[in-house]
Amino acid sequence: MKTQDLFDVAGLSVLITAVQGLGRAFAEAMLDNGARVTLLDCDGETLDRTVVELRDRGTAIHGDVVDVTDRAAIMKAVDRTVDRLGRLDVVFANAGIDAGPGFLSMSGERDPQGALEAIPDSLWDK
Repeated sequence: MKTQDLFDVAGLSVLITAVQGLGRAFAEAMLDNGARVTLLDCDGETLDRTVVELRDRGTAIHGDVVDVTDRAAIMKAVDRTVDRLGRLDVVFANAGIDAGPGFLSMSGERDPQGALEAIPDSLWDK
């Protein structure tokens, strides 16, 4: 399957948190397939460099320096994206940490403590 078939996102507005690793790969795929992308990251220098490096790949790319652990700041960034692009269609909530119980236990069975609904707000905020 080709990425243009997998990522039929032409004209969509996409917001991606964290600009390194998977975040950058998502941004490249979205831009290459016609999406308008806003990147969020707490590292302004890396964010600016990434926006410049990706600018010629797609229709539109913007970056906002945001600490994703700050809910009010995230809401403002989402509002800015909607104001700038007219809507928000896709979000890659890519920033994160590895903490807490996993989805599966060490024996490979489902671990109920690792279910999304069991994760406390304090861990989501972290």
